[in-house]
Amino acid sequence: MFAKFFAPEKVYPPCGMFTKGHFILLSVCILLLVISILLTYKKNDAFLNRLVKITGPILVILEIIKITYKFHYGYTYLDAWVPISYCSIFMFSLLLSGYGKGILKKIGNAFITLGCATAGAGFLLIPSTSLMIMPAFHFLSFHSMFYHSVMVFMGLSFIIHKTAKFNFINYLYFILIFAVFATASITMNYVFGCNLMTLRDPSYLPFNFLQVMQAKSQISYIAFISLFYLTMPFLSSYLIHKIIIYREIKKKNVQYVKI
Repeated sequence: MFAKFFAPEKVYPPCGMFTKGHFILLSVCILLLVISILLTYKKNDAFLNRLVKITGPILVILEIIKITYKFHYGYTYLDAWVPISYCSIFMFSLLLSGYGKGILKKIGNAFITLGCATAGAGFLLIPSTSLMIMPAFHFLSFHSMFYHSVMVFMGLSFIIHKTAKFNFINYLYFILIFAVFATASITMNYVFGCNLMTLRDPSYLPFNFLQVMQAKSQISYIAFISLFYLTMPFLSSYLIHKIIIYREIKKKNVQYVKI
């Protein structure tokens, strides 16, 4: 069982997307997310900060285990182990939020609040990396689903606790940390021929129009993906924020009427 859990690639059939294995893992993740939110949404900011300080190093340790696994089996190409993707920014943002000071802490808080909840959920629904390569019962599959579940949980928790405001300054922080990772990705993709942040080609993403766009114009493809990263996670997180605010106002009005 342990050997299968850390088996090399192509030994067992991959789990795939929208399969029985995927839906089982997704159901478990959703259940754990609901329980976690219910248990923590009334906790204070100090509790959330302690949780961030614990969770950040845990994700780093899991990432080191993942990298060790990759090198053990000889998967040393950059796409296999370099932790540079849109979702990887979450791990670094957790460290900035938990242990950073001043502007660094603000950058971490901004990215988690403005860009993590729905981005993590998007991966859980469309797991375009590990589950396309490994079986459901494998460390890499478990790691991917757990990591992105934590990403959703922290994103929602930061929105609920209003850790960072949805304003222009925080959006600039969001753009700044994305730009750092995107610049590194584009540079390494060009020099080494890898596909970090899927900024070279769509890979396993199940959207044919992206394949067509990338084939016609690499620059247009990079611009489109970058714009998507910079808008959709933010706008969907902002929508969640507005729904929470609306519910809070409605609840206060009901309490006022009762008084």
